[in-house]
Amino acid sequence: MVRIPTGCAPAVAVAAWLVTLTLPAAASDELGFGAHVSYAIGGAFASDEVGSGLRQNLDASFLIGEFDVQQSSIGLWGSRDGWMAGPMVATGFTAYPTYVGAEVGVGADVGLAGFAGLLGLVARVDPLMGGGATVRLTGDLFLVEPGLRAVGIFLGDPEFQLTAVIGFGRF
Repeated sequence: MVRIPTGCAPAVAVAAWLVTLTLPAAASDELGFGAHVSYAIGGAFASDEVGSGLRQNLDASFLIGEFDVQQSSIGLWGSRDGWMAGPMVATGFTAYPTYVGAEVGVGADVGLAGFAGLLGLVARVDPLMGGGATVRLTGDLFLVEPGLRAVGIFLGDPEFQLTAVIGFGRF
């Protein structure tokens, strides 16, 4: 047993705390999941058949990927970053166009906050079929997730849509 002189206890405690800050934290690769459900509102430029103007939809995705997880050496939240992929849907409930697709991208989080950038292929299935690409940039704090989604339809009747999204989820 090591005896610490009476007046040195605070200094030893501070020194031990500083040592834990410099110790390498445990890292591992693990399977991770992400999902979000958001309300989206924005505008679109489209052909006369599809219609330009206001767009509102329910934007949702489910993602799975591989993340590098870094645990905190002092017991706080760790962090993770990695890639993910999965299906997405942005449904306008027949009042506005509906899109389905697949996204792939990267994301990171530090426990309470995170961000992601995803891109993918998308198909417009209502009112007229079309194909194109989508990009989604998002962040979250306490699982409240604001972001932007852009959809460009190039096959079929052309359309470009940009919506602001706000909802719940991570990635």
